Amino acid sequence: RVQVALDYLATKQGCTIYSELEVNPGKMLFREDWWGTADLVILQFGDDGELLSIEVSDYKGGSMPVSPFDNDQGISYMLGALHHVSTRGLIISPKLPVSFTIIQPKCGGVSQPWTLTFGELIDFYLPSMAEGIAACESPDPKFVPGDEQCQWCKHKRDCKARSDWALREVNLIVPDGAPGSL
Repeated sequence: RVQVALDYLATKQGCTIYSELEVNPGKMLFREDWWGTADLVILQFGDDGELLSIEVSDYKGGSMPVSPFDNDQGISYMLGALHHVSTRGLIISPKLPVSFTIIQPKCGGVSQPWTLTFGELIDFYLPSMAEGIAACESPDPKFVPGDEQCQWCKHKRDCKARSDWALREVNLIVPDGAPGSL
């Protein structure tokens, strides 16, 4: 399975490739608690040394397909890769393409990349992530349970918001007056 990733990397001749790079998007918001390890960060440079693109690739070993599009982990890793590059003294154009790719051998190999610009990440996604962080840290956070957002949560068995949501969902399925209706 790893051969899929190695074959993909072979197509990146001439690029600078970082493997298992700690990326820290939190530093853009003066936080120390928002970081991760990107499986691959691929920097493409022009002949003149100009940075032409950044690609972050994440290896997934599971058999449930993961989309790179509008993926929170991908957004975080792309922001973190931008921070990493910015601390190396490289000039970053607002139009610099930044991509997120999923390498998932059990689900067809390598995904199509989701590509944004540096400007889009900084102008839209960074503030959106900052708003989400602020909402989570509020004294009265709003819980939004559902199948997708609770799927991997370690606390879903003890979550009152999820339990209430599940009961509402069941009540939508069970007709009023039927056994099991609320």
